[in-house]
Amino acid sequence: MEGGIATRVGGHDVILLADRGLYHVATSTLFVADLHLGKDSTFRRHGVPVPTGSTEGTLCRVEKMIRTTDARRLVLLGDLFHSRSSLSRDSLSVAVPFFARHRSLNPTLVLGNHDRAVGILPGDLCVKVIGPTTDESGLFCAHQPDEVPPEINMALCGHLHPCISVGDQNDRIRLRCFWRDGNRLVLPAVGDFTGGHRIRRHAGDQVWAVTDESVVAL
Repeated sequence: MEGGIATRVGGHDVILLADRGLYHVATSTLFVADLHLGKDSTFRRHGVPVPTGSTEGTLCRVEKMIRTTDARRLVLLGDLFHSRSSLSRDSLSVAVPFFARHRSLNPTLVLGNHDRAVGILPGDLCVKVIGPTTDESGLFCAHQPDEVPPEINMALCGHLHPCISVGDQNDRIRLRCFWRDGNRLVLPAVGDFTGGHRIRRHAGDQVWAVTDESVVAL
């Protein structure tokens, strides 16, 4: 797939996508993490003048990955909405039609820390909510890396919004990244209005940096 990189993790063939999702080849499943929909609405509600449109931009990114991969399933690895106030009219007017269009993908949300604060989602969102569990792909799915049991072979998670600095002392740039730390593969945040956390890479870790158009193994 253009811009993506095929790799194998824990015995699973996957494609890491430049739009910051992961495609599991055997089960045609698209995994995405940390959409934080409606975060702009929350900021504006608290008097911070930020631009509108981040929810629409984020869901357009997910829609593009669905089309590119021809995914048959969609798993959200936590933090679908940013906060309870993010369930605004503007956010829901975009989110509800999106999930209605993709009802056949059985959208499933693995509960994250922000999801717990949001509480029960509107019923017309058509999203199933579950706790950390082994997905039918055979991968364990969680939101926070510390929710992954040590005996698990391979897990997918989010929460950290991982980034890595590349370049020399005079010219450095921080890029979002996929980060494999032992039996955990942490996905970058898909949300257009999310920050990033610089990871501390250890010996044996695998990192793939995400640019605007491609994924690069480091």
